[in-house]
Amino acid sequence: MQQGWKFGVQPLAEKLGVEMILPSMDPHPSTKKAHRGFLFANEHGKGSEYAQAVLAEFWTKGKEIGDVNVLADIAENLGL
Repeated sequence: MQQGWKFGVQPLAEKLGVEMILPSMDPHPSTKKAHRGFLFANEHGKGSEYAQAVLAEFWTKGKEIGDVNVLADIAENLGL
């Protein structure tokens, strides 16, 4: 993943002006709980906002999106 990031994703993100970091978690988190959260958010009309928030937490802040507390904070911030 490091080489794919270094030679593919990172240069493209910089070129497009997109702020991204490569989270230092190893192994990468399970997304099962985040997907369940998306289904709930989607049922309440906030699926897109939830998905964007989850991706932002992971790719710009390096947060553990398999952690229930991180996902609960996202849901709370969206009024869910």
